[in-house]
Amino acid sequence: MTEITKQTGSSSSTPSALSRWFISKVMNHLNSERYQSQKRKKHERKRLKDVRGHFVEYFHQVDDGYSHLAIQTLSKLKTQYDIELKVHLVPSLKNDDFPELELWREMSRGDAANVAPYYDLDFHKVDALPDTKLAAIASAILCQLSADEFATVGVEVSNCLWNNSEEGLISLAEKYGTATDEDVSLALESGVSRRSTLKHYNTAMFYYEGEWYWGVDRLYHLENRLKSLGACKNLKHALVAPRPKVHERFNEDAKQLTLEFFVSLRSPYTAIAWEPTLKLAEDSGINLVVRPVLPMVMRGVPASRAKKIYIATDANREAQTLNVEFGNFYEPIGEPVLRAYSLYMW
Repeated sequence: MTEITKQTGSSSSTPSALSRWFISKVMNHLNSERYQSQKRKKHERKRLKDVRGHFVEYFHQVDDGYSHLAIQTLSKLKTQYDIELKVHLVPSLKNDDFPELELWREMSRGDAANVAPYYDLDFHKVDALPDTKLAAIASAILCQLSADEFATVGVEVSNCLWNNSEEGLISLAEKYGTATDEDVSLALESGVSRRSTLKHYNTAMFYYEGEWYWGVDRLYHLENRLKSLGACKNLKHALVAPRPKVHERFNEDAKQLTLEFFVSLRSPYTAIAWEPTLKLAEDSGINLVVRPVLPMVMRGVPASRAKKIYIATDANREAQTLNVEFGNFYEPIGEPVLRAYSLYMW
């Protein structure tokens, strides 16, 4: 049986009813259509007042699978939209937001390989994460590149790294040069500092005027926002990374498959995935196995304020796209979760 831990502070596993009520009010406010609309308008007014173009910042980690996909979209984004691109290199960090860092990195490798075909991107399946020596060479090359070069040459560098081609990386290093170890360290520190200032924690992240977009599967939110502001150079062109459609028709073979659905009653992602997952199982006839797990903070895993806010607001944004009712956010951590799970076997 999973042991329920007792944490205090912002990651409390047993908050009071008053605390749950307050958190719920705050998150509902942050997710409200009125607040989100006012926030965007405020950033747009400031952008126009400062006479700034559409400035998109991208945070890249060389040995992160999701970053390998994201870097392949940069050139297309610059071609399709009237944007200025600023690239930041960031390292792999082990902190409260990544309690199982090695598992996360391994998942980024396998998941990115599975996701790539749906966005017409390249990711050759590899048996291991990039070698640290090759990752250092890749970082030294990328550190030398301008934003425009990063969007083109950077893809070559990333491909060589993920294909474990030391020869290819050395060739690119000779052609474009490399930064010193000290310069690379300074660049990584600068990237982490900038990301922290903007209140985030993850890699393969795009930032534009107060909002974050993680990886290629959230790019369509950024693209639609840029289109609404008149930053699209050709409205007839399709999105660079449109959201893949979920199949609604399946053959009989689907009934031989099993889908395991790991749900946490505290997770906003569980909330918005629940009905679509049940519908998928019903439409396909697949064998659905629901596996409930305790919320992370009830298992001794803390979470930063930035992570909590991003997950809740990102889930709200996805719910609108999926036409899934997200409803009023309620903080269920602690006793409400235990009571709900007590009904599971029944």
